[in-house]
Amino acid sequence: MHAEQIYLGSCILEPTLIDEGVQDGIKTDHFTNPDRVVIWRSILSLHMAGKAIDANALYLDLGKSFPIEELSACEKAAPTQANGKKALKRIIEQHNISQLRPALNHILSQIDDAAPYKDIEALLEAVPALLRDNATLEHTLTEIVQDATNWALEQLSGKIDLSKLVITGLPHFDNAITPIQSHEYVVLGARTSTGKTSFMTQVAGVNVERGLKVAYFTIETSARSIVLQMAAQRTGVNLRQVGQEMPNKQKKFTDEIARIGKQSLVIFERDLSLDAIESRCRLLAASFKPDLVLIDYMGLITIKGDGSYERMSKLSKAMIPIRKSLGCALIVAAQLNRGNEKDDRPPTRTDFRDTGSIEEDAHRILCLHRPSKDDNGMEQGFDKSIYQQEIYQLKLRDGPLCQGRVNFIATHTKFEER
Repeated sequence: MHAEQIYLGSCILEPTLIDEGVQDGIKTDHFTNPDRVVIWRSILSLHMAGKAIDANALYLDLGKSFPIEELSACEKAAPTQANGKKALKRIIEQHNISQLRPALNHILSQIDDAAPYKDIEALLEAVPALLRDNATLEHTLTEIVQDATNWALEQLSGKIDLSKLVITGLPHFDNAITPIQSHEYVVLGARTSTGKTSFMTQVAGVNVERGLKVAYFTIETSARSIVLQMAAQRTGVNLRQVGQEMPNKQKKFTDEIARIGKQSLVIFERDLSLDAIESRCRLLAASFKPDLVLIDYMGLITIKGDGSYERMSKLSKAMIPIRKSLGCALIVAAQLNRGNEKDDRPPTRTDFRDTGSIEEDAHRILCLHRPSKDDNGMEQGFDKSIYQQEIYQLKLRDGPLCQGRVNFIATHTKFEER
């Protein structure tokens, strides 16, 4: 039996093998047959969406391009999970060995051309790396320097591509803080009931509207709530009184929900543990390839630890490799302690609940703050529909610290600059 068929068939029997494959660095170019490439991509897509994987699901996903004969061969080739693990290892080994032939031929041609000894030596030293998992290889210094040079030339030319940069949707604040770039791990801090989830949802909605691919992990609320809130923010509908809105506004709201369903947005509500989130992120990087990932919020992620301080410190440290595996911007919400609320003062970087790690780990820190009184000295109690708030950039490793003034429109959970 062919190792690729055994592995694909085993993935259908035991989906955990999909995660193992992604973690070991398997990619579409590891499969030598076009039909197997199609099956692997469909398996990844279904698994990322949390759907069951079987012949019917693959058929519905692929439609006319469904390779029924190849899938049948894959299912027959997969006797046990142990065989699937062996087949995965064999696929990666065969792929790495296949990279040797052109490399060795190049070395032989250099020898025939009497190339300098040092050049041949450098080529020979690179050969062992071809036998290791490509996913674990670091970039060469030449590649790093070239990437840095391209970035510098883009900055100097003034022709900066802003299309893939992440924004908050607050124009003046975005201009002051500079847009979020793909290498950033960003933490959004806020006290309870000050609009943390609403702000995360608004950021997701603004960027998916710009054409970015966005993945949202909602641990506190449901996936449905995120879609409804996003539609309400865009249309100005009061979610608590949708039935009392004018018919034209109700239609606009339902149309917007349908439009969100066609945008590049995926929402996960069942990944509650750090292990599940890490696994899902590896799948995202292999298939969906997001431009932005949001996690709401850090304190609810389940992880083993002796006490809340150790748990939060572990979680903060874990976000760094997660962001690197994704290759895109990562925004994570976290709760502030009661210090700034009790003293009625703006938050600082040391106000995060149960941890001091966020202050040192995050590339950028944003915080929401709702003063107890508005600009007119009126108490901002629970009876208001519009709250005056402030948003701060408290840390950016290569940029400025800033403050913005916003209104939180509670009726449709939206932030607007003032």
